[in-house]
Amino acid sequence: MRLEEQDGRYTAPRALLIDAVESDGRGMCASAFVLFAPVFAERDTQFWIEDDELVLVRPSGRSERYAGEWQMRRYSYRLL
Repeated sequence: MRLEEQDGRYTAPRALLIDAVESDGRGMCASAFVLFAPVFAERDTQFWIEDDELVLVRPSGRSERYAGEWQMRRYSYRLL
């Protein structure tokens, strides 16, 4: 699912289970911030990566931080 970004922040359009946040890469490679454990985010939760942590601000205003690591991912495509 592709999410709209505004000022480096994303807003969940519906409930999500986040296990990685990918950054757009050029060509066949992209990097992703992969969480050590999946995080549930309800609708309208804002989230972004800051200081190598996933930051969530829930609709209630409560903020949370989750650890992860950056990884390179390679994608391959096949024409059908």
